[in-house]
Amino acid sequence: MDKETTNNKINYLELNDLEDVKALVCDVLTECRDTGSMVEHSGRICNLLQVFLKCYQLGYEIEKVKDLEKRLVALEGKQ
Repeated sequence: MDKETTNNKINYLELNDLEDVKALVCDVLTECRDTGSMVEHSGRICNLLQVFLKCYQLGYEIEKVKDLEKRLVALEGKQ
């Protein structure tokens, strides 16, 4: 990804849901890997990975809650 593309992505950045955050983190990590600056930016990469993992965990928990809500509605409907 060249500098202009990166700047355009940053200028028009919208994070509406967890998938947007995951995609952004993946883009940044890919750029670090491709430019060979992983060692130079290792602290930032670790922080981004923590954000990614938290988003993944939150997404998993949201899906669990949705499933529980569906099951609760189904149980309440049987009564």
